Amino acid sequence: MLLLLLIAACRGGEEELMAFGQRCGDAEDGAPDVRSLPGGQRLAWSGASRVWALISGCDQPVLVWDGEGEALSVEWSADGAELAFISDGRVLVVASDQAGVRAEFEGSAYSWLPDGRLFLERPGEPQGGVGSVADPSTGTVKDVVTAYGSKFWPSPDGSLTAYANYEDCPPGSIPAGAPTDYHCSTIWVSAIDGTDEHKLVGIADMLDAVPDDVHLIQGMIYPVDLQWSNTGQWLMFRTCGISASLCLDERYVFEIRPDGTGLHYVSDTVGSIDWSPDDSRYILVQEGGRYYDAYPRPMTVRTPGSDDADVTSPADVEDREPQWSPDGEQVVFVSSPSIRTGVCQLCPPEVPEQGIWITDGEVRTQLTSSPEWQDTSPAWSRDGEWILFIRNGPEYTENQGFARTGLWMMRRDGSDQHMVANPSQIIVDELPGGRTLSYDWWTAQ
Repeated sequence: MLLLLLIAACRGGEEELMAFGQRCGDAEDGAPDVRSLPGGQRLAWSGASRVWALISGCDQPVLVWDGEGEALSVEWSADGAELAFISDGRVLVVASDQAGVRAEFEGSAYSWLPDGRLFLERPGEPQGGVGSVADPSTGTVKDVVTAYGSKFWPSPDGSLTAYANYEDCPPGSIPAGAPTDYHCSTIWVSAIDGTDEHKLVGIADMLDAVPDDVHLIQGMIYPVDLQWSNTGQWLMFRTCGISASLCLDERYVFEIRPDGTGLHYVSDTVGSIDWSPDDSRYILVQEGGRYYDAYPRPMTVRTPGSDDADVTSPADVEDREPQWSPDGEQVVFVSSPSIRTGVCQLCPPEVPEQGIWITDGEVRTQLTSSPEWQDTSPAWSRDGEWILFIRNGPEYTENQGFARTGLWMMRRDGSDQHMVANPSQIIVDELPGGRTLSYDWWTAQ
């Protein structure tokens, strides 16, 4: 088959765009030594305007895209044959057997569906959002649902999508002085093709579900995030008050089954949640607003629909970014000594030593540790034998963040630590103050 080889300019000369399933990449001049991936593994990541793919047996990645806009949110298709990513309001798809872009769609976000199609979202007119289903093999797009909110969350099996709409607020649910035309948000669900569209839960339901001892802010139902459990048995959503600045605090989390039963108030100020593979448990990290977290809270393991919680964090540490192993036996997470004892004003650049840890619920084991490096964003390979993580450092400044960044991997017992992608290929997407790395720039298959 004749391959079209697209030539793109890059640092240090001309570099050839390749289909990532054909051969390994070539080493860059001055690049640090990296190790080849173990069998059956694939990685992809973005660096500025580039997208790279690394497949098992290779020690150098393939450059699969080099464009003008920043590339973000790189994700594999379910079968590992295609990659999608976002650049300049477009969703682009590249394939393992074809150099260059295979398909291109308008969209501000996307999700792969199990059958190889994409669920796209784009801003609506004059406001809200439009959800559509796209087929990369044919290039066809079909609009299926419109919502007042601009975000859509397809279920893991690809049969449903959840989103936010609005309704008139019940009496007493909004604060005095709020605009008279203010509306309260609701969570809706429809089939993936837009049929069977119905309201799942409204603000009156949430007000009834909140315990009497919880201080509830009026007008709190503004959904900012939804999350399906791994098998789709539960839908968890986070809300915030209309008086909350950018939803940095005043947040409330609920869970509900997709058939509308089991509505349960979970907690306030939830930082991150990860579900066990079978949805029987989830691990939750509580924290305050992003820039106002004065008092770290413990990482706990919980059962859906229950208020019971098993605390897994000692009192003098901050645990975060938990990720359940594919076999459900262990949780890998980031931990560091607690440095926050008072109100944090935009978080001063105090950088404690932090590393990757693992626990089975009873024993905590440290896997990485160094006073010179900051390890973060752990994730499991699909076979559960390897853990990938970002290594930052050693220099840190408030305005520039960490001086060097690399993608590393290790076995689940902490052995065989080695670099997979070198710092020159990786983008660091910093929030104000340079404190936080995005974790949407690479994905494992």
